[in-house]
Amino acid sequence: MGIFRETWLLVKWLFEELPVIDGAIYLDRKVVQFEHFPFKGYKYMMWCGHLISRHQYELTDKEWRHEKIHLYQACEKGSWAKYYLSYLWEWLKLKPWKIGKAAYYLIPYEVEAYVMQCIDGYKYRHRPPMGVWYFANTDKVDELYHGDMIALKLAIMIQRLRIQAIIYEQIEEENAKHTNNGSEI
Repeated sequence: MGIFRETWLLVKWLFEELPVIDGAIYLDRKVVQFEHFPFKGYKYMMWCGHLISRHQYELTDKEWRHEKIHLYQACEKGSWAKYYLSYLWEWLKLKPWKIGKAAYYLIPYEVEAYVMQCIDGYKYRHRPPMGVWYFANTDKVDELYHGDMIALKLAIMIQRLRIQAIIYEQIEEENAKHTNNGSEI
């Protein structure tokens, strides 16, 4: 498939309906093989509910959860176009021309997906508000960066651990409520 055909498909998919069937989000685990997408350095990408890879690739359960989280995020926005515009805006706010690929890992949508992909049974509907996923505002990124990519990567790791701690605390509270409710009956 040539680059023009692949690009045409990507644009066409952008205006498709979100994959919701009877109120549930649907995503086929089948990977569509392209020659030119995703960009080099990425194994696969989810684009408008289609998993795309340059090679035949079988997703692990963890990778599958990561992509499903992006689907829920898109559904929350209401359309693919709104989701990707919001995603692009969040990425641009992080000044990728200054911090490079680290900007990708700081996008709130990616922070949530990377943190929560490790939790089997993550209940997207009961997640914390979107604000918890923000690593920092643009000024904070500038403050941390100062040309030191190692310091920025360390800050990203610390932020992910902080968010995981918040989520695990919420899960423990929810489990405690269920345990207490069960013993009172």
